Amino acid sequence: MSNEIPFSSSFIAITPLYGFICDADKLPIDSQFCIEKYDPAVMQPFVSPADEFLRSVSTIQPEYLLWQRPMLDTAVIFDFLKPRYTGPFGGVYSSPAAIQAIFFEPCVNFFRQLRLFRSGRLRGGDTYVIACWTRHEQEKWESLASHRCTRMTLDPFVPLMTEATFSLNSSDVASFNVFRDRLQPILESFKKEQRNLELALDLYAREEFGSIDVVNALTALEALLLNGSKTELTYRLSMRVAHLLGADAASRRTLFNEMKEFYDLRSTVVHGNELKPTRLAVRASGRAKGGVETNASGRNGPHCGGHL
Repeated sequence: MSNEIPFSSSFIAITPLYGFICDADKLPIDSQFCIEKYDPAVMQPFVSPADEFLRSVSTIQPEYLLWQRPMLDTAVIFDFLKPRYTGPFGGVYSSPAAIQAIFFEPCVNFFRQLRLFRSGRLRGGDTYVIACWTRHEQEKWESLASHRCTRMTLDPFVPLMTEATFSLNSSDVASFNVFRDRLQPILESFKKEQRNLELALDLYAREEFGSIDVVNALTALEALLLNGSKTELTYRLSMRVAHLLGADAASRRTLFNEMKEFYDLRSTVVHGNELKPTRLAVRASGRAKGGVETNASGRNGPHCGGHL
């Protein structure tokens, strides 16, 4: 692998991917995103060893990096992000709103699209915006800002409870881009109409301990499917998930009974009792996440609120 960054740009965003599975060292997605196997030697000519990004990937070394090139010309971006002042510790501070719009919002959408495209545990760290500043005729690359675009919790000092299981291969890229083109208008329309989709997708993306994963996933389903209902929550959610995911009467009956059991698990957690790592707990999180994927991506229609 040559010591070159995937995109030639004065501004780039990079997100480390942990446990990511891919059949290629470099996987171009489109003109904006590229996934490439992490090689520490690639970063050395560009980033200072003391830089925040390099310290992060040194603490937990990723398998891959997601490289993101902004969709605006460098001159336009620089006008938005030009240094306003130098911080007390020497860092350069720029417009947070511009960084959010140019880099972080597209990256948040990209991770949502990945998660809804395929099941699996997708684990990523902070997204870093790297800027190339010319000072005293010397070019220097450094972290400008960072944000948790993956929306998940990742603590380098807490051992990971489960392995990442998300894969994206070369043969998947074309179908993934078709899926993105179809999905994004759905997400945008939901975003305008319902704030509960934002809550559901954020809860769905988080990585916590097993018991909290169950709570987050079921709460995400509530946000999507209960439409503000205040009574008979267990029955209503169980019925709607059964209609959403069940292929026939028998599978819907099974799903309905499972969801009632899952609600009992959540009650166990929220009332402060220990949730043992049983098959039921694993199924609870998996079923709930499957419901979020199906409903948010519009695979079975935009909502199941019509049932009941």
